[in-house]
Amino acid sequence: MLAFHSLTSGCDTFSTFCGIDDECHAVLQRFVILLYDRASDFQNINDCRRVLFTRKNRAIENIPPTADALAQHIKRATLQASIWNNSLDSQYVIPSPTNWGWTVTSDGSYRSVWTITPEVAKHCVQLTTCTCRKRCTSCKCIKMEIRCKKFSVCEGQCSDSDR
Repeated sequence: MLAFHSLTSGCDTFSTFCGIDDECHAVLQRFVILLYDRASDFQNINDCRRVLFTRKNRAIENIPPTADALAQHIKRATLQASIWNNSLDSQYVIPSPTNWGWTVTSDGSYRSVWTITPEVAKHCVQLTTCTCRKRCTSCKCIKMEIRCKKFSVCEGQCSDSDR
């Protein structure tokens, strides 16, 4: 940790609830990039994700989170660190978790906000493929109400009339 001085100085801002500025977020992105690829020159975590996944053939589990997912995690960690840091203060008022990576569910409990970026599969149907060999009955294509693609296992042979 001592070798990454900008991270150490950046963590000093977590003792107060001033928020996470762009400079601090950039330092944390760079730190996380180095955790996944020590030789990387990337400054942007999304660019690093793309290269690690496409060029270095890393499994999705072995690439860093998206910039948005990292930002949500930083918010939750900052809230927790602030609560711990002020735990001996008898008059400490805990800020609303909804501003720090949490959302309130219908039953009044809190749930983590993992990301605010929509899932790519829901918005990029070209990436959806099915594994049906002949006639599709319950594949991803049917669930998303789209026609099978030529790069699916069925090679696009399934059609709406076959279903």
